[in-house]
Amino acid sequence: MKILTNSNIIYGQIEKLIENSKEFLYLISPYIDFEIKNHDSYQKFINSINLAIQNKVEVNFISRLPDSRYKRNPEEILKPFIHKGCNLYLVPNLHSKIYCNESKVLITSLNMYLYSVINNEEVGVKVSKKNQPKEFENIRYYIEKLLSKSNNYKPKEKIEEVEKKLTEELTKGKGFCILCLKEISFNKFKPLCYDCYNEFKSFFPIHGKYCHKCGEKDYNTDQHYPLCYNCYRKLYY
Repeated sequence: MKILTNSNIIYGQIEKLIENSKEFLYLISPYIDFEIKNHDSYQKFINSINLAIQNKVEVNFISRLPDSRYKRNPEEILKPFIHKGCNLYLVPNLHSKIYCNESKVLITSLNMYLYSVINNEEVGVKVSKKNQPKEFENIRYYIEKLLSKSNNYKPKEKIEEVEKKLTEELTKGKGFCILCLKEISFNKFKPLCYDCYNEFKSFFPIHGKYCHKCGEKDYNTDQHYPLCYNCYRKLYY
């Protein structure tokens, strides 16, 4: 894990991550703008993305759904890349900034916004799949959760098939309430015991403390995502 404390270094690391992508690329930024078109960094960044496209990398942009606070349309800004086959997913209230390929991920305060590189103080953390595999996979899981909240995400056929299998076959067997750890029937879509659901149903979504499948402590679970990462992997991959 490496800490980056200089905006230009962070920007350079994002370019390098894009250029070194072999399979997939996620560029997650709530605010995207390349308005300083005569700046050297603008063309270098554009060239990096175009290189990934030429290398048949699956390029995915995840940005903030326009709202009353942010009215610029990412679809217009990214139109040249969308026309070349890149994907754009818009997530309400997005504030995360993550840049990820199949081997590295960069979590940073830096938006895909050239003004920020030139004028703002930014910080970032680089994580390697080779050296920090657990952290890397947890971030990938987080990205999948973001995608599921976007306005136009269509899960891959494999995931759709597993969801169907979960509904038909894996709603039986032992499970645990994600709040109190009481043993209940396993049902990914109903991960709370009767008492906890009635007590906390006004707090939507209900956040849990345990994995619904294995019962291990996990404060990242909630009513919609009741599984720890290991159980999620076993069921979906």
